[in-house]
Amino acid sequence: LCESECCRLFKRYMHCTIFEYLTDVRIEKSIEALLCSDTSISQIAYDCGFSTASYYIAKFRCKLHETPLEYRKRHCAALE
Repeated sequence: LCESECCRLFKRYMHCTIFEYLTDVRIEKSIEALLCSDTSISQIAYDCGFSTASYYIAKFRCKLHETPLEYRKRHCAALE
């Protein structure tokens, strides 16, 4: 299979592109770090494979409609 055919098949069965899927997986992994540690947002972004913190924050906001910091504050307050 060529690269374009792999991408086409992935999208057909997963209903998203490979890059969208990877971004979602990285965001899900970052959520664990947000809730289980006091690591900085920038470090979590890098640890989860994002090239910059600003790109991570933009993708996080797009998916969850709030920033990682807002998410952390809201969920950590709920745990207390």
